Amino acid sequence: MGKQEYKTTDATDRGSLVAWARQFKRENTGFPLTVLATGYWCKVIEGRQVTFGKLGDPNEAIAAYYRYLDGDDGQPGLTVGDGVNLFLAAMEARCEQSDLEFITWRAYERIGKRLIAAFGRGRRIAALAPRDFQELRREFAKTRTGKGMLHLIHDTRTLFGWLADNREIDRVPDYGTEFSAPSKRSLRRIADAKPEKMLTPEQLRHLLDPATINGHFRGESNRLAWRAMQLLGLNCGFTGIDCADLHFGALDLDAGTHCLPRSKTLERRKAMLWPETVEAIRLYLECRPKPRKGCDRLVLLNSEGTRWVTRTRKTKAHVDNVSEPYTAYLSKHGMHEKGNSFGMLRHICATIGRRAKEHDALELILGHVPTGMTAEYYLERVTDRELSAVTECVRQWLLYGS
Repeated sequence: MGKQEYKTTDATDRGSLVAWARQFKRENTGFPLTVLATGYWCKVIEGRQVTFGKLGDPNEAIAAYYRYLDGDDGQPGLTVGDGVNLFLAAMEARCEQSDLEFITWRAYERIGKRLIAAFGRGRRIAALAPRDFQELRREFAKTRTGKGMLHLIHDTRTLFGWLADNREIDRVPDYGTEFSAPSKRSLRRIADAKPEKMLTPEQLRHLLDPATINGHFRGESNRLAWRAMQLLGLNCGFTGIDCADLHFGALDLDAGTHCLPRSKTLERRKAMLWPETVEAIRLYLECRPKPRKGCDRLVLLNSEGTRWVTRTRKTKAHVDNVSEPYTAYLSKHGMHEKGNSFGMLRHICATIGRRAKEHDALELILGHVPTGMTAEYYLERVTDRELSAVTECVRQWLLYGS
């Protein structure tokens, strides 16, 4: 890039230099700089005209242009590294104010690292061209497909969009036509090729059987916690993080309900608890470990009295003591497929709960953003009867299905 040797001229008269440079441009159509009548090569970057040397020496001008793009000439212009740092600092502040979930911040941190690795820390954002994003997508494709690719592209656009919205750059980069999200057809094809995130009622009853749990997990409180968490996954569509976040203020065992917002989006949720779920939680609470500092409000604690899933913003640590142990549990009983773990219970809850044909109630149970104008703007409440219709549908399938 910039290695080609171009012809030069010894002319000193400005008129002759301009005429020579214009003829040079006609002969070298790929030369990126334009002729300035004052006798210099120039380029409009980030809305301003930047000059790169005298017309008589295109080689020196193009070298100065590439130094400018790479950010090593001391000229102004936000670099990729500085842009990533600005964005992450703002997102971390949101995280500290509880306006952004830690898991989302971690995703932004990962995309920032990938952009720096792909483009270079000192590369000017204004210099990024469609071909750069085309190559970036190829890099993404080496490790991600389907929804994984969709999230990477979305997070990239979010980062540059934030920089443009906050006047850190004049405009978002030109992504071109190839930095596009996977098509719906492609997403369906990839989803169809993945193992189904389902188990039969017989398999689930086996996993919920206290004898099965006792044969795998150690410690009385730990065993009772695993039974309660599995029931919450099936009953309410809980993930491991939901089980870790469940606090006494969101749980009413006497009424048999919970109203824990979904941690990922802070969308409101409510579900009617099965008698089996209430009983499992009550049994666990009888031998709940002594909570460590900061964990008093949490319902479900691990055997050490701490959170099942730890998210620490200061150290950037993320320790998940739900997914890996549950994967091992499934594997031991021959029920594990690639990509399936504790989150599979949420898929089962949604799949079977849909049979109740109470769409708004199912969305409230799962904590999904309401879809459609009616649900988003006009629906004021979902009744307990509608919620019970969904949860009871899943319960009957689990207890008596085959």
